[in-house]
Amino acid sequence: MRKLLALCALAAAIIITSTSWAIEGGVMDITSRSVWSPSQTCLNGSTQIWKDSVFFASNYVSWDVNAAGAIAPYSDWRLPTLAELSAAINSGTIQSINYLNGFKAPAGTTMTKYFWTADSQTGKGVAMGLTFNDQGTIVGAASKLVAKSTSICGGFMVRP
Repeated sequence: MRKLLALCALAAAIIITSTSWAIEGGVMDITSRSVWSPSQTCLNGSTQIWKDSVFFASNYVSWDVNAAGAIAPYSDWRLPTLAELSAAINSGTIQSINYLNGFKAPAGTTMTKYFWTADSQTGKGVAMGLTFNDQGTIVGAASKLVAKSTSICGGFMVRP
């Protein structure tokens, strides 16, 4: 069973795009060398207020094969700053995650999902809105201040 888990984890470490690949429990952005994970809560249909999203990310643990070939836990996840998330969107890393886990709008339409960042200002959190088309391609991104008590799509998570 352990060999099967190691083989599965190793198979997940394939190249996804020229800007990122699956590794260490997420998708590595080749430019920043940081590892990204999708919004786990949003994928299962749940939403979170800002403080719960920060808590969830900081307590998240993923398992994958490390450099020595052993299955290891990765527990240093956190919410990204707006600048980090914007850079990961521009590099194609967030698009790679979406192709794996997939937000898609209904045929012929677009949809926007909002994701928390670690940034906040005077009682409000900074959220990034991503607009997806019916193929799952990100066709727009814009940040906005949102009351921290608003329940939205959790957040993408990043680790060094």
